[in-house]
Amino acid sequence: MGTFKAVAVIASIAVGVAACASPEDMGAIESTADEFYTRLAAGDAKAIHETAAEAYRQTTSFEQSERLVAFFKPRLESCEAPIRIKNNVTTNYSTAGNFITVVYQRQCPLGPVTETLTFQVKDNVATLAGFNISGDQLMTEPPSAPETAPTSPPADANPPI
Repeated sequence: MGTFKAVAVIASIAVGVAACASPEDMGAIESTADEFYTRLAAGDAKAIHETAAEAYRQTTSFEQSERLVAFFKPRLESCEAPIRIKNNVTTNYSTAGNFITVVYQRQCPLGPVTETLTFQVKDNVATLAGFNISGDQLMTEPPSAPETAPTSPPADANPPI
């Protein structure tokens, strides 16, 4: 085998291994992603922030987490549940743990929304390290609460004096 072919084979193997995440890591990620989506749907910015990785909390204040959740929650309520794109996984290994990025997509009235979640995985425990959500659904104002018409006093109410 020529030198070029040997290098190409080794590079291909290295790229393949770098993109892999263990089944245990993926199980932890899917469980943590489910918790994230449950908390996002409930508007629970506090739980999202408190359970996130240190990397997330160092770059995103609690107030920023509150604003993000307040922005995304109403815009995503009319959408279908997110589905993970199985073949879109990126893994970066470090001494601080593995950083694994997965992509979810959901269908919304104005088109698909793509959601990229990054998790720090250490000892088979996944914590949210960051997220990005994009799509046309986010470019509109969320539906507002229906206005209620003022109610008339009951007919037998005492007239004002």
